[in-house]
This record gives sequence, C-alpha cells and structure tokens, in this order.
Amino acid sequence: MGQAAGLITALVSVTAAVAGSAAAVDFTLTIAHGGLTRTALVHVPAGAGEPRPVVLNLHGGGGNAESHRRWTRMDAAADRRGFVAVYPNGTGPTSGRLLVWNPGTCCGRAPAQGVDDVGFLLRTLDALAERVAIDRTRVYATGLSNGSMMAQRLAAGPQTSPTLVGAEGHTATRLAWGPCRDGVEVVLWRLTGGGHVWPGAESYVPKLLGPPTKMIDANEEMWKFFERFARR
Repeated sequence: MGQAAGLITALVSVTAAVAGSAAAVDFTLTIAHGGLTRTALVHVPAGAGEPRPVVLNLHGGGGNAESHRRWTRMDAAADRRGFVAVYPNGTGPTSGRLLVWNPGTCCGRAPAQGVDDVGFLLRTLDALAERVAIDRTRVYATGLSNGSMMAQRLAAGPQTSPTLVGAEGHTATRLAWGPCRDGVEVVLWRLTGGGHVWPGAESYVPKLLGPPTKMIDANEEMWKFFERFARR
C-alpha cells in the first residue's frame, strides 16, 4: 500500500512539474495521425502561472525539428517571453531526414501523398494541452521556406478537427470555413471507409450501397449545426 501511494504521489508530482514547473522543461510529443507516427519537440519555459501562449515553429523543406530548433534558437525567446515553443517534424522517406510539409502544392512527397499536416498540427496542440496548460486563444505559427508555406496554410483554413480513426480503415474529419458574413459557416465532414450511406445508421443493402460507418452520427452533427442558426 505504501509503495502504491508513493507511486501515485510521484506521478502527480511529475504531472505538476510539466504543467507549471519552476524550471524549464523539454520533451518530445509522439502523435499518431493519418496512419503515421509523428513527433514534435517542445520547450516549456520556467515558472508557473496562467496558461501559456504557443508558437509552432516549422522547419524548412529537407530539414527537421532538431536542426531547426538549434538554428532558430527560439527556446531563448520562449524563456524571455513566456511562451511554449513547439518544433514539429514533417514527413519524408527517411526518419528524421529530408522532411517536408504539405501546404497544398509544394513540396516533394508530402503533397504528392496527401499528408494531412493541418490535422497533424492541430492534433499536436491537443496532445500538448494534455501535458501543459496552454492558452488556445494565443496559438501562433511561423516557419522557414516550406515551413512558412505550411504556417500560411494552417492560418488560411479550413479549420480541420483531428481525424477520428475507427475499425477497418474508417475515418472522419471535420472541416469548417468561416465565420463568413453574418457569422455564416460552411462545415464538411470527410468520411472514408464507408459506402453511399447515412453515417451512424445501420447497414442497409450493403451489396449495393457499401458498408455502414459509425464514425459520426449524421443526425446529431446536423442538428448541432442547424440549432446555431435562424433566418433573420
């Protein structure tokens, strides 16, 4: 019993140290997204207090997070200004080398393979928030070369929710554009793995329409959207 209590105390202490440490903390986030295992380096400056702003610092094409971190030396600015510096890794043919981003058209393998880097970066923020108190209203992105393209792509939208992954290759990703004039928004759910079906419903003529999908409940998602608006 004493050992168990000591272990719990130790775990609580570690969590508290990351969330608001008197000393600076560095760690690596490992994120599963889009069928890939991705990573991001994180620097949390010393001190505790209010949730911190975040800066995503994206390496250039052919680079990686570690070399970009050393080059840009943003950790020092983070220590001075009190923000969390995050250095995500792009993707490439070799782990940790020749990594690129997919901002839409350039560069290399990432756009050719349709890598969901917007979703990955948003998922990175979710994973970060599980370990550090962050201010979601103050999240910024910057980068070099291909990384700056990716920062622009992230800022331009659509705002993509993390992809939900289910059995047999089923996924669901929510994309939203807006707000537009009068607060109007356009929302699209992108589903894979299911057939020509109503999401959330039971299987119906699968030989003709394909397999069902339970990734989202279309009725609930539609109502959550509808109830936000009324004709003026």
